[in-house]
Amino acid sequence: MLKFLTQPIENTKQSTQYSVYIYHDNQHGKCLPKWQRVSATHNIKRAIKHAKLLHRKNQYKKIEIKKRFFCKHENKFIGKTVRVYTPSNRSWNELFHSLKLIKNT
Repeated sequence: MLKFLTQPIENTKQSTQYSVYIYHDNQHGKCLPKWQRVSATHNIKRAIKHAKLLHRKNQYKKIEIKKRFFCKHENKFIGKTVRVYTPSNRSWNELFHSLKLIKNT
């Protein structure tokens, strides 16, 4: 089971935060925000694992991992996108594996 931070990460100069965001497609007229933060952690491997898990479900248009860190030179926090998952960028191995499963059933 994946464990993620439930409390906001403190704004200290040593903290680096990796957040997983999902993009909702508001086609049905719902009053939901388009971007929603699903999880936040200090560990990049956990963030990637959670993003891949959401990507396999194929329910979202876009999933992003963002890194937030303190820049000493500018004396402020900076956010950058580390990785983006979209429905079209599934790997060939995953596609081959899913076709293999369909063939065996």
